Amino acid sequence: MTAYEERLQTISVIANADLSAQQYRFIRINSSGKAAVVTVAAGRADGVLQDAPAAANRAGEMAYAGVSKVRCGGTITAGAQVTSDASGNAVAVTSGDKYSHGVAMEAGSSGIIIPVMLKLNTGAPFSDLS
Repeated sequence: MTAYEERLQTISVIANADLSAQQYRFIRINSSGKAAVVTVAAGRADGVLQDAPAAANRAGEMAYAGVSKVRCGGTITAGAQVTSDASGNAVAVTSGDKYSHGVAMEAGSSGIIIPVMLKLNTGAPFSDLS
């Protein structure tokens, strides 16, 4: 199926670096108030980068609610809760992960873009990983 977006809520953000190759990856607002790709596996995310600002201090668009396209970093089944890998890609939540960032609406594998219903920074469900 083709990835889709629905009822997407976005805000403008300023890129901390060239993010031209980071579209549809999880990002967070860093201590300088700028958008940066999540670099800690299962780390906090504030949204998903919707475009590709090509230099530091350029405006970008971050989705924080709704169904967003997200790039996979591994195999994900439809209905699985997802978190981020150390490159901002979506991966399935596993035992020990601190955060879940949403639910995969379709299955995908590494490099594939899938729709994810965003539920950012919710506690990972250690008792229910299905």
